[in-house]
Amino acid sequence: MRIPLLKTPNPLPASAIGPEFLKQPLAPDTRDTSACQVDLSLGQTAAVETISIAFSDACRGQHIFFNSRGGFDDESLIADLLSQGLSAEHQLASRDWVYVPRANNPYCPRLLSLPPASAEVFCQEINQYYQALQSDAQGPSFESILAAYGDTENLRGYLAELALADTDVDMSPAVLVSHSQVNEFPLIHCYRLDERRLFGEIRYETQAGTVITNQQLLQPGLLHLANGGVLVIKAEHLIERPDIWGRLKAVILTGMLDWLPLEGQHVATAFNPEPVPLDIRLILIGDRQCLAELELQDPEFTEFFSLICDIRSVFQVDSSADHLKYRLYIKQLAKARGLLPLSDSALDSVLLWSSRQCEDNKRLLLTSRELGNLMAQACHYCHAEKSLQLDKKHIEKAIAASKKRLSLVADEHMYGIESGQVKLQLTGKQIGQINGLTVIDAAGEQFGEPARITASVHIGDGDVIDIERKADMAGNIHAKSTMILSAVVHSLFSRDTPLPLSCSLVFEQSYYHVDGDSAGLAELLALLSSFSHLPIDQSFAVTGAIDQFGQVMAVGGINEKIEGFWHVAKRMAPEQNVCVILPKANANELNLSEETIEAITNDKLKLYPVDTVEEAIALTMARPAGELDEFGDYGDESVFGRIQRRVDSIHSHEKPSIWSMLNPWK
Repeated sequence: MRIPLLKTPNPLPASAIGPEFLKQPLAPDTRDTSACQVDLSLGQTAAVETISIAFSDACRGQHIFFNSRGGFDDESLIADLLSQGLSAEHQLASRDWVYVPRANNPYCPRLLSLPPASAEVFCQEINQYYQALQSDAQGPSFESILAAYGDTENLRGYLAELALADTDVDMSPAVLVSHSQVNEFPLIHCYRLDERRLFGEIRYETQAGTVITNQQLLQPGLLHLANGGVLVIKAEHLIERPDIWGRLKAVILTGMLDWLPLEGQHVATAFNPEPVPLDIRLILIGDRQCLAELELQDPEFTEFFSLICDIRSVFQVDSSADHLKYRLYIKQLAKARGLLPLSDSALDSVLLWSSRQCEDNKRLLLTSRELGNLMAQACHYCHAEKSLQLDKKHIEKAIAASKKRLSLVADEHMYGIESGQVKLQLTGKQIGQINGLTVIDAAGEQFGEPARITASVHIGDGDVIDIERKADMAGNIHAKSTMILSAVVHSLFSRDTPLPLSCSLVFEQSYYHVDGDSAGLAELLALLSSFSHLPIDQSFAVTGAIDQFGQVMAVGGINEKIEGFWHVAKRMAPEQNVCVILPKANANELNLSEETIEAITNDKLKLYPVDTVEEAIALTMARPAGELDEFGDYGDESVFGRIQRRVDSIHSHEKPSIWSMLNPWK
């Protein structure tokens, strides 16, 4: 009898858990990040380049769609992207715009383009010029005004008409757009999209029963205010107003913004000011779904918004320089929101939390709103202690308080387990039963907990029955996982002959929808245990997806699963040492709480990363899985060998079919 050797993987040490860059202490001279130059556009290299391209002369008329999953302070982000992506010449202020009347045609006022921040002074000088013409008093000359504001046909015509205008005719200019500073670059955010706010409006007054209007009643829109700069619009708002997109598209095509009556506005006057020439870059912010909907509404959409770029929500940390940049990024965020400064320990805590949100120990969050909210909540505890600096304990209190606010569902689940209403087994051994690990998402808060998975085997034709699917309580991904599991079983035990056993799998006491493939490994182990009549050690909990070759693949929510299992284990079986089997591919994502790491350090909890089903079998059943020899047999005392003997035994007791008895060549 051949007895295969039992080989089991080693448990993961506590020192291997957590982001590596936080374990390497920074040198004292590098912890001071004050000399580094990092702003809120950290990690957005592609977006900065997109801004630069959009403002190049060759790409005039091409506008930007930023694909963002949200979580950013859009005002600060766009401002920093512009400061990084624009050259000094492009960051100059836009020109001022003023309407002046025509003496011979008051219904069509002229448009004057003036130097930045000069409109108000221009109006004063025009009044002085006009008064000087009427009274022969000293005032600005015709030539001095042209020299100061540009010798244009419209300005010359206006000044000439002023000299001939009757005193009872109002020839005063009307400021449409005026910039307060010479270096004021127009950056406008549209928070509520409607026709009036975007395109402006011709307002009307009633005098002596007559509806009148003039250049003084022109109300500029956001397009006027952003002229020469950037207008930022939420893509979802544009989807809600397809009528606005039609007019905006015409403005982009012509480069001219006409004064048109608003929808539903009926006026009898023929007031028609000169259109405003536009030199503007539009930035839409939305997700890929928004982009798809806009393309569906208008197939030509991406011809206008051809510069499509992703806003990255994570930052890759590949070096100590990256680590330092991110620390400064957090400091800049706190400063921008007017929060208290952070100590080094507080920064470490923020980085640890940030890495955990990414589920990757080499990546950190860039979503400024989430990070800023965490630090703002930590400031509450800091102020309560009358401290002047955020410390580690303040960050941890904010994180704990956030979890507590959303802990009702998790607490109710834990109550059900502790009270015995939900049955779990963490001690002893059991055939066909295993502890799987699940993640439950409740109102945005994720928590993990074990789930009892059982397998029942009976004579059949090799079917693997997913009871959750049969009851319409499982999704398509879980159904796919079950089919893969079935393929693994058939490849192992029905290579030449049909498999005479069928199996049913179920999540016991599961009353909610189940989806995902992370229970694939646990379900396969329960099935193999039931096939082989070999018990599974119930102190193990298992998570991992599998492929058709029995390789174990990564899953999501690994930290929540491990912490959820330990939370249950320490309360249900405080004296029992427990273990978790997880995919080796998830080892770089482990970012566990201090309490869980302490349990690992004290050997109360062991983590076993595995690559194959065979490794998981050796751990949970204390027997080797088995390997095929040259005769096509598994080892006698291996798990696969026991199953193969059972299958062969069933085949040997089968009655021959009528066809086989009638076949003389058999």
